[in-house]
Amino acid sequence: MDGVFVDIYSSWVWVHDHFNVQNEQSVKRYLAGEIDEFELMRTDIGLWLKRKKNIHISVIEEILSSAPLLKGGEETVRILKNNNIETAILTSGIDILANIVGTKMGIENILANGIEIDENGYLTGKSIERVELRDKGIALKELINRKGLSPTDCVAVGNSDNDVSMFRICGLGIAFNPTDEITKEEADTVIRSGDLTSILPYILEGWRSTDSIEDLTVYLKEV
Repeated sequence: MDGVFVDIYSSWVWVHDHFNVQNEQSVKRYLAGEIDEFELMRTDIGLWLKRKKNIHISVIEEILSSAPLLKGGEETVRILKNNNIETAILTSGIDILANIVGTKMGIENILANGIEIDENGYLTGKSIERVELRDKGIALKELINRKGLSPTDCVAVGNSDNDVSMFRICGLGIAFNPTDEITKEEADTVIRSGDLTSILPYILEGWRSTDSIEDLTVYLKEV
């Protein structure tokens, strides 16, 4: 999601910036194996609560709703769906933003991490883990198995080393505006563009139909 459908580095960092906090120390501890993913997310949420004692989930929703979308997302999903290609958002980011994007784009499957709230809608300080940051491949395998699909028929699009585990599972891995060398090295294709429709020719090569190519040609002419 982040860096692919949404033109931001991270949904967590997007909220951090709003509260003017940084999580560099907790990230270092996580990467060093000193804390787990749950603790990392709890620490992130704790930083917000230090700035504002009681935070209603509507505040986080408002912050995330302002995240800018990358150009071409809706058109990309529409053309893929016209080719009977099912789509999914699989992110270690926040499910609030994933649901906003998924609803707007018409994406069928959404897997993302969450923020726990109490009965009144206020943050408890705890997180809900569904997707591992450093091994998204685990959640991807579960989705593929649930859908009864073959991994070789799937495509993964990502921009960082956190997406490499998905590249290794799928038949095609696309590094979209990669932020590091390992992502470029592990991907089958590297694309640098400000428009997500740039991925379509690589995906549709395996699922060509007259309608899809016409749709893509018309859209690219328009932009």
